[in-house]
This record gives sequence, C-alpha cells and structure tokens, in this order.
Amino acid sequence: MFQNIAIFVKMKGIPKDIKTSLDLENVEKANAFITRYYSKKYGSEAKAKAVFEALRADCNSEEEFQKRFRTKVLKDMYIFQLHKLLKPFLSAKNMTMLIKNLFGFKKSKRGQQLKKEMSKIDADFKHLIQPAFEEVYAKSNHNKTQTINLIKSQFKFTLASTRKELGYPDPRTFNQWLYCFFKEDHPNEGVPKHKYSSLGEKNGYLNFDEYLEIVSAFMLTYDETTFNLSNIEDLHHRFENERYIQRKVLKQLTNNNYELLSEKLEDAADLNNLELPDKFRNVPFKIVSILKKELAEYID
Repeated sequence: MFQNIAIFVKMKGIPKDIKTSLDLENVEKANAFITRYYSKKYGSEAKAKAVFEALRADCNSEEEFQKRFRTKVLKDMYIFQLHKLLKPFLSAKNMTMLIKNLFGFKKSKRGQQLKKEMSKIDADFKHLIQPAFEEVYAKSNHNKTQTINLIKSQFKFTLASTRKELGYPDPRTFNQWLYCFFKEDHPNEGVPKHKYSSLGEKNGYLNFDEYLEIVSAFMLTYDETTFNLSNIEDLHHRFENERYIQRKVLKQLTNNNYELLSEKLEDAADLNNLELPDKFRNVPFKIVSILKKELAEYID
C-alpha cells in the first residue's frame, strides 16, 4: 500500500550494526510494517487505503501529500516520543549515568508530558505497533539472542572505571570487596583470589554481563535480583548518596555499640556466605542493606 516510507532508517542514535541486525534499513519491510500497522488501526487494508486516499484528495500536490503522510506516520507511531524514551538509554555509558539520565528525564517537562501520554502509547504499542512489527520482523530465538548480544557489545567497561564508578579510588579497598563477593579457592596459591583477579586494573576489560554482575553485587539490596528502573527516585538516591558507608558511620546504627555492630556484621556475612575483610572501610550498599535487616530482626 505504501511506497518508499522507511520510517526506521533515520532513527537517530541507534548504532548502524543494530539497525542492520534488526533489518530496520530494509525499505520493503518498513513499507510492509506500515501497511500492517494501519490495516490493524483502521480494521482492514481497504479501510486504511481509503483514509489515505482521502488525505491525498485533500492535498494540492504530491509533495504536500508526502509531507502530510510522513507527519501522520510519525505522529501515529509515536516516533518523537520513542526518541525521547530512548535517549536516556542511548546516551548512557554506565549504570550510574543511565539512572541519572532517567531521573532527570522523569523530572523534566518532556518527561512529565510523556507520562500523561503513556497510557495511550502503551495500549497502541501492545495492540497495534508490536503485533505489526513482529509479523514483519519476526526473528528466531537465536537471532533475538544475537541481537541482544550485539546491543550489549556496544558498551565498554573496565575494572578500573567500574571501581571508580562505585566510589573506590583505592584498588586495594575495592579488591577486598571483590574478594568478599566473588571469592575463589586456590589452595595452592598464597594470595587470595577472586573471580576478577586475573583482569588486572589497566587492561581489565569487562563485558556487559561481568560489569552488571559487579555493580549488582555492590548496589542491590539483600532481597533484590535486578535494578527496578520504575523506582528511579530510590535508585538515584542510592547511587548518588549510598554507594558505600564508612565503617565508623555504621556504628550509629547500633547507637555506637561497636561490639554489637561487629557481631551483626559477622552474622550477616555468615548467613549470606560472604567473607568480610579483616580490616575494612567504605562498606558497600549491599552489605549495609544486609546489616540493616539483621539489626531490624535483632531489635524486634
């Protein structure tokens, strides 16, 4: 029904290899997708065709029709809103930046306006856009996994940059906690090892899953398995103010009862199969959350 309307071709910010993997630059498929979308929107392809024939009849030239046609497609498929939603993700280089971007977007005028539109956008995506997209761009599970891995490969991390992001300028302190979370037994070696010991600092490149595993170990609460981006205010406060707590500040949780603090820290570590450093400071958020749980149960 439609010709030469490649709506995805110029989607700014999406890396070309991801567009290629999803076949988003295929004009024939883009036209087929738009045809299916409007057929669902208006009830049939014939009814959709009638809508656009009426639009053409209302135009004084083919150039005007093409301009109004494109404007309608962009509006009906929420392309501008999609750009706004994707921008915080596409511009983020790490988890801290992503959370900061999403927090800022939610508080912005654009974010507030988009929030008002989300009910309608969500319904149209679920019932119109997603089904049409899947019919045209259907992919096997293998290809979906391949695309996800391609998206992950766009991110570059190192152990050093991750350490600094989590608030540990001193590699020795950071390594103590890596050992706590990712201890590995090497009985024939005298130096304690952890999962990421072999990476080193300067050339310690991490893939996406490794990076997320480390950040999760430090920054999730004791009962979380993933970061809940729908509660962005809590995450923003956590990453801005609670990445770690100094050990001397922890004493306030027990009214400066250092003996009780040490006892509950050991209990928390034992219950979670963690081995705390003998001497430590800058306690990660995860350990603090476990400690608070233990103290709450102790008080109860």
